[in-house]
Amino acid sequence: MAAVIGGVAGIGFMLWVWFGAYYEFRNTYLLARMGPFFERIPYVRITSARPFKGMISSMALSSNMIELRHGKNYITGTTYVSPANQEGFLIELKTRCPNLADTSGNDEIRLRQLKGNW
Repeated sequence: MAAVIGGVAGIGFMLWVWFGAYYEFRNTYLLARMGPFFERIPYVRITSARPFKGMISSMALSSNMIELRHGKNYITGTTYVSPANQEGFLIELKTRCPNLADTSGNDEIRLRQLKGNW
């Protein structure tokens, strides 16, 4: 009986993570939520946003992600997100983040790359 309850709880948790993943632009910060896990990233702390492909543990449910740098070190200052509309996400992010640097050197090229495979 305990195994059944544990199995149902585990499946429920996985569904919560999968279907409870979203990103929301708030007044002063970006809210990244994945089930019970969440992160509030103040816009003033975001210094770069760039396309990233890979399979790492993150707030992203896809291997096609956007890497957000918002701190001094890699562990606590990097968040990966995978919004459905990545081009629109980057455009909105750029309007809200005063310290966001263009990491590609050319916004048009970066957005064109996102349209292709992201």
